[in-house]
Amino acid sequence: MRWISLGLLLLIAFTLSAIFILSRQPKSLPPFVAPDNWKEIDLGCFLFYLPPDMKPEKVQGIDSEVWAYSNNSIQLDIERGMYSGDLEAYIDKPEYKEEWVIVGSKTAHFGTYRSNDANTASAIGDKTYHAAICFKSMNLTFWAYCRTKSDLEIAEIIFQSIKFK
Repeated sequence: MRWISLGLLLLIAFTLSAIFILSRQPKSLPPFVAPDNWKEIDLGCFLFYLPPDMKPEKVQGIDSEVWAYSNNSIQLDIERGMYSGDLEAYIDKPEYKEEWVIVGSKTAHFGTYRSNDANTASAIGDKTYHAAICFKSMNLTFWAYCRTKSDLEIAEIIFQSIKFK
């Protein structure tokens, strides 16, 4: 009886380990094809595409390279440096989802959530849906703050368009 219990315990541990490992395997996103009117943004070692109404914002980093683009619905913040973003701090947010993906031949941590923090919401206006893609190997993070869930889908397309040189 003891051997059966030990065998079942090992089987359960093996199954849970396999599920965890497989959940961390990055999935490849479909190939990106830019809509005709989207514009290419080239920031040196990487590029991506934006809807035509997204305009650059003036931003100044302290110890990182930073860029920002926005329209009425989406605010896109990009940071490249030692302290680029991490999604673990947002795991308790409503509608939190995460996965590992391959974008531009690089593995990235991608996540979305809805803000429930009045301080965060006030800092970015009425944009309560948030998405991020973190390329840890490059210390690069794209953050998108979106007004609606459909804007969140556009942010995901922007993320999908990232290419590295």
